[in-house]
Amino acid sequence: MSSNLLPAGARILSISLKEKMDFKCMITFKNKVALVTGGGTGVGRAACMKLAEYGASVLVDYAHSHEEALETVQMITKNGGNAAAIRADISKNPEVSEMILEAQDQFGGVHYLVNNAGITEQLDLADLKGVTDEMWERLFSVNVKGRILLRPCRGPIHENTDRVFDS
Repeated sequence: MSSNLLPAGARILSISLKEKMDFKCMITFKNKVALVTGGGTGVGRAACMKLAEYGASVLVDYAHSHEEALETVQMITKNGGNAAAIRADISKNPEVSEMILEAQDQFGGVHYLVNNAGITEQLDLADLKGVTDEMWERLFSVNVKGRILLRPCRGPIHENTDRVFDS
């Protein structure tokens, strides 16, 4: 835009694409609640930190990494965010149900769900007969069943969930 088309004293404000995206995300997540499964470590922790940066209240789910989940909560609150750690093994329906009820009680529900929790086993693909039923059950329970148990269509408590992100 030519400067002679601007009113006297007006300046052109240049905003980068990243700044535009950050601003849009801040509007999107402000006053919303995000539940991040496996939120205490790695990619889950990074997701928690970014969601909190964008203004979301974050529920940091963990199954075994209690200390790491508390560290994530402390990092968020230290930076002025709102977060809480919540323990639930996502492969167990009663624990998932309790976690969702607790989210409802503490934060009024969940608007965003980040399905990040997952496990792996060191499988010898040349010897799949050596993989036990217990190994398959555990892999399937966490990596597939857990995501199904957390889907927003699973019950009335999830009716206000805006988005589900699977990692």
